[in-house]
Parts: sequence; C-alpha cells; structure tokens
Amino acid sequence: MLLTCENCETIFRIESAQLKTPGQQVRCSVCKHVWAPEVINEDPVEPQLIRESISVLRFPILICVAITLLLTLIGFNRGTITSYVPITINAFDMAGLTIRPDLTKLEVRNLKANYAGDTLRVSGNLANKSSLRVHAAPLQLTISDSDEVVLHTQRILPADLFIDSGDVTDFFIQIDIEKTNQAEVSVTPLAIRIDPTLSGSQ
Repeated sequence: MLLTCENCETIFRIESAQLKTPGQQVRCSVCKHVWAPEVINEDPVEPQLIRESISVLRFPILICVAITLLLTLIGFNRGTITSYVPITINAFDMAGLTIRPDLTKLEVRNLKANYAGDTLRVSGNLANKSSLRVHAAPLQLTISDSDEVVLHTQRILPADLFIDSGDVTDFFIQIDIEKTNQAEVSVTPLAIRIDPTLSGSQ
C-alpha cells in the first residue's frame, strides 16, 4: 500500500501487514513527523464468498445450457418431429425453421411409363428407406427425347404426406403427349418447403 506523510507529503510503499492495529502510529523517515494513518481495508474478497456466488449462479447457468441444447436438438430433428406430430409444422415454420423432406431417406421405386393412345401414364412408389417416419416429397416428372431435349416437366404429389418406416406411397399421373418410342421418363424427389396448411390433413 502507499502511505503519504501528512507533513512533507513524501510517499512510501509499505506492506499493509506492517500496520497491525488501528490507530498505530508511524514516523516519516524524511521529516521525522509522527502520525496515525487511516488504514483502508484492501483485503481481497474471501474465497468462501466467491464459492457462494458461483454456487448461486451454477443452477441458472445449467438451466440455460440445457435449454439451449434442447432447442438445438429439436431444431436439428424437426423433420422427424413434424412427421410424427404434423401440427407442429406451422410452429416451426413461424419460427423460421422451414421443414423440407429429407431426400437421403427417400427413393423412387417401380417407375412405370406406358401409353394409351396419346396419353402417357406414369406410376410408381416413393419409398422410405429409414427407420423413422418421414415426410413424403413432391416429385418432379421429366420427359425427354433421345437427344436429352426436355419435352415435358410436371410436378407430382404422392398419395400420402408421410411415409412410415420401410413403407411406400404411390404416385400416378396421366399426360397428353405425342407418343414416341425414344422418350425417357424420370421422376425425382424435390426438397421443397412443406406447406404448413397441409399439416392437419393427415
């Protein structure tokens, strides 16, 4: 601590432990003046007080961390959650967490295309390859010729909005298009936003 002589204003640096009792007198080594300095308690905060403060704050901090982790987990798994509880789709959408089908869990199977006159009939299944229920994805139908020139594109909605684990949903469409033996038909799932207004229909 710093000690200033009342008489000559010389400043001294001393250890606070040297002033053992209140009112203890000191003598200036420069002017020999004697006085009783006012001692300001500069003791550090006791470790016990620090421990108590940490203990009080620990529970709210843990609660905040737990809530943050839970919300993160819910956000990452919102596709699965909304497939089992469709009514939550709107809540996630309003929170800015768009729901989209997970294309890694979906597969088009049994694709068939045949003509009846000038009407092309396309049918097949959209399969869920995962172990959990998923959102069915809208499908993009593309018809192209042998030179890969696109003749027609159209969006198809599968029969169901959700597909249980290992299950399939069907799709079917009829298109009036000139018959050609060179036509290539493809159907691919689309990762587009799930419409919250459809959440209550299934």
